[in-house]
Amino acid sequence: MKLKLFVLLTIVLFTLNASAQYTPLSALDAAEYERFVTSLRRQADKEEVPELKTVADNMTYEEARRFMANPYVFAEKLKNQEKKEGMDALEAVRVGIILKLLYSHLTGINDSYDSSPRLGYAFGLYAMFVLGTVYFMPELLFMQRTAAQKYPASQTTSENILTISYATLILNMMYVIQGARLRWMLGGGPAFAFGLSGKEKFKDNNQTDEEKLEFGENGLRRFQAGLNLQIGVALVSGFMFFLGYTYYFTKLFTYDDEYGMNSFRLGFAYLFAASKKGSPPEASVY
Repeated sequence: MKLKLFVLLTIVLFTLNASAQYTPLSALDAAEYERFVTSLRRQADKEEVPELKTVADNMTYEEARRFMANPYVFAEKLKNQEKKEGMDALEAVRVGIILKLLYSHLTGINDSYDSSPRLGYAFGLYAMFVLGTVYFMPELLFMQRTAAQKYPASQTTSENILTISYATLILNMMYVIQGARLRWMLGGGPAFAFGLSGKEKFKDNNQTDEEKLEFGENGLRRFQAGLNLQIGVALVSGFMFFLGYTYYFTKLFTYDDEYGMNSFRLGFAYLFAASKKGSPPEASVY
């Protein structure tokens, strides 16, 4: 923190020295005020120091005169700005929408069959809590997972297709790496699923049959728990794209401890802009 403030102060002093040749300390007209603030913004962009740009954006005419008379006030101003942004980040609860394409596969199936992955989908809402370089991002989703097992013998096209719907809660903790134009995110968290409905379709050559699957004893397990891992990239516009994998420790059926379904996930999300008054300009991105 001290090193960062020292660098920021050095930048400000350099800017003030450069502007002193046309800006008298005793007076400051509108044009000179605009030139001074603009020079601060340019220097902030050049050095990639968003704290300095925030100070310049919020600077009044009287503050500009005081700062030019006593440039060392900037150090305290920047320190207070960082504290304020930290408090805003801790207090901010942001909401977004999320869409996922699922590619699910079966595990622990009979040796006579092969797993045949199928596409599914998920959609819902997520929240974002900013905790420095770590984001807590819980997701609440409706998720439909589909996968099949196929008999590989050449004389038949027999297969069973499972389609199960869940209400799913995923509690992701994401580590954020800040780039110039985007942010990389890496992490994961526990996943909890509550079964809503299920069906199984049987295909044997040209014949098709379908039945509803029940939850409970001798049926599907109602609750599932697993671990979600993902990597993503967030743009300054609030859009995010990510790739992940969810492994479920809980198996599908109450009578079988091996038969499970896991999913690869390709996702898209959008974070709504902050409505909190006084939030810094970059608070609307990841």
